[in-house]
Amino acid sequence: MSGPFHLEPMPFFVYILQNENSGRYLGLVIVGQERLFETFIAAFHKNADQIDDSSGDFGMLVENLFRNWIKVCQAANHGPDEIAKSLLSWMEDDPY
Repeated sequence: MSGPFHLEPMPFFVYILQNENSGRYLGLVIVGQERLFETFIAAFHKNADQIDDSSGDFGMLVENLFRNWIKVCQAANHGPDEIAKSLLSWMEDDPY
């Protein structure tokens, strides 16, 4: 693969939530992917100047990335203080 990107394998676990009585699938929990979300967030932040977000779709995408990053961090037992510290650090460096 050419270009400025370096891919690293990232271990993670996917848990499928299923109701034992009905057998219905309730959703997925992905644990260990904090870095994956952080990589996506950093890439979108780096290229934000080049994106026309007049529709607001890009903003919603980034909002969902942050929301899911928080969920993944909580599932990995990161404390609320640690999560808040990371968010505040990013906000201080964010020109947007």
